[in-house]
Amino acid sequence: MDYTGILNEKENQIVELEKKIQNLEERLRRAGKRENELEDEIVRLKSAIKSVNNPNITRSDIEKILIGAQEYSTLEGKYNQLRTQLTTFSGLITSQFDKLRSQGIRFEH
Repeated sequence: MDYTGILNEKENQIVELEKKIQNLEERLRRAGKRENELEDEIVRLKSAIKSVNNPNITRSDIEKILIGAQEYSTLEGKYNQLRTQLTTFSGLITSQFDKLRSQGIRFEH
C-alpha cells in the first residue's frame, strides 16, 4: 500500500478542511458582530417604544423596530444553522483524524 500517497491525500484533505473551518469561523464572527448590532438596535428601539406617549416618536421609528426584529430573527436562524454546520464539521474532522490515527499515521506540529 502506498502510504505516501495516502498521507499526501489526507494532508490535502486536512488543508481543505482547515480552509473551510477558517471560512466558517469568519462567517460566524461576522454573524456574531451583526447579531450584536441588531441587539443594540433592538434595545434602542425598545426604549423608543417605552416613550410612545412622547410626541417625538414617529411611525418611522416603529417601522424600524419591526424591521429590526425581522432581521434579528433571520440572523438568529442563520447563526443557529452555522453552529450546526460547524458542529457537524467538527465531528467529521475528528472522525477523519481518528481514522488516520487508527491506521498508524501520526501528526506532528
